[in-house]
Amino acid sequence: MKLSPHVKWIVIPMHLLGLIALWMLVTQFSWWMLPTIWLGWFVTGCLGAERGLHRLSSHNAFKLTSKPLRWLVGWAACMAGQWSPIFWTSLHRGYHHPSCDTDRDIHSPVHGGWHAYMGWMFTLKETDVKLGFAKDLIRDPMQVFLHKRYREVFWASVIIFALFLTPKVALMAVVLPVLLAMHQENIVNLLCHIKSPFGYRNFDIADHSVNVYPLGLLIWGQGFHNNHHAKPNRYDFGIKPFEIDICRWVVPALMWMDRKF
Repeated sequence: MKLSPHVKWIVIPMHLLGLIALWMLVTQFSWWMLPTIWLGWFVTGCLGAERGLHRLSSHNAFKLTSKPLRWLVGWAACMAGQWSPIFWTSLHRGYHHPSCDTDRDIHSPVHGGWHAYMGWMFTLKETDVKLGFAKDLIRDPMQVFLHKRYREVFWASVIIFALFLTPKVALMAVVLPVLLAMHQENIVNLLCHIKSPFGYRNFDIADHSVNVYPLGLLIWGQGFHNNHHAKPNRYDFGIKPFEIDICRWVVPALMWMDRKF
C-alpha cells in the first residue's frame, strides 16, 4: 500500500512524537501541562479544525475579511493536522455531505469501523479528491499558499515552538493538541454516523447522522452531528437549549475581532 504524503509526513510522525509526549505526561506530570494541552487543543481543534476547516472554509457559515485574522485561522487550520483547507474542504463538500453514508462517502462507517475512524487516511489516494469543489478557496492566494506549503507550515511551526518554548512544552502545547484535533474528527466520523444507544436524531434526514451529546459538549459542538447535517450552514450546531455548542460564543468573538482588525 502506497501511503499518501500526508500520512507519511504528518500522521505517522505526529503519532510517534505523541507516544513520547504521553510518556512525559505520565512520568513527569505537572499541573501546568493540563491547561497547556487544553489551550493548544483550542487552537488546533476549535479554531483550526472546527472553525477554520469546517464552518468557515467548508460551509461559509461566517465570513472573515481581516487579513491578519484570516492568516491566523488558516495557520490554525493547517496545525489541525488534517491536510490543507483546500483539500479538506473539497473532501467535505464534494464527498461527505452530498453522498453521506454511501460508497462515495470517503470516511463513512459503511466501509467499516476502522476505515471510518482512521483507515481511510491510509487508503485514500489524494488524486481521487477533486479540488474543484473548493473553487472559492482556490481563488484565494492565501489558501493556495497554505495548500501548497501546508506541510512546511506545519513542521516549521512545530520546530519554532520547540526552539522557543523548549521541546517539553512543545510536546504538551503542540503535539498532543494536534493529535486531539486529528482524533476528534475521527471519532465523530465513527460514532456520529452509526445507530447506537448513545445517539439521537432531531431531524429525520436521508443519512445516518446522529447527535452524541457528550461529544457535542467535549468536541467543540461537532457531536451534534445530525443537527449539522440537517442545517449545514449554521455556525451553531446546537438546536435545542440543552445542546451547548461553544461555537455560539467563539464565532461571534471572531467576527468582532474581524471588525476591529
